[in-house]
Amino acid sequence: HLEAGHGKLPKRNEMASKIEASFEATPGSLLLLLGDLNYRIEGAPDRGPIVEPTKATAPEARCERFVAEFEQVVAICEAGAACQELFPSRCQLRQAMTAGFAFRGFEEAPVGFHPTYKREPVGSDPAFLGAPCFDRKEPRLPGWCDRIIWRRGAGVQVSVSDYSAVESATDRK
Repeated sequence: HLEAGHGKLPKRNEMASKIEASFEATPGSLLLLLGDLNYRIEGAPDRGPIVEPTKATAPEARCERFVAEFEQVVAICEAGAACQELFPSRCQLRQAMTAGFAFRGFEEAPVGFHPTYKREPVGSDPAFLGAPCFDRKEPRLPGWCDRIIWRRGAGVQVSVSDYSAVESATDRK
């Protein structure tokens, strides 16, 4: 579980660097990391950094820029278009990996599932095909927080048969 909070990206990247330094990729080795890595969807790049409210922030004190960004991102997610419109270009984890700030040399299967952070459970009907809903009481930018990434040594093959989220349940409240 890496450092939580949208603005804690530098701390998450620092924690990632410590994990990387603890394990050497040697021939035949495989380092598999899975869990709540806490990387979120980044705000629009042309608008500057976002100040996300805390739980203690009163609704009327929320920054207008955050509220507008939140509504835009959630609308994209709830329309079922997050993977097409926001991933990987606005995914903090993928940005950090690509830039070499975190998890250098790690790989991940293609992400085709809805963001999991701050998503409401969609119900227990296995036939449910609708898009997710996101928590508006305590607004936070959604994210693909729950991830599986790996770094493999020479000679190791990785095959992924399924990489998805359990759409009928979430602990991301």
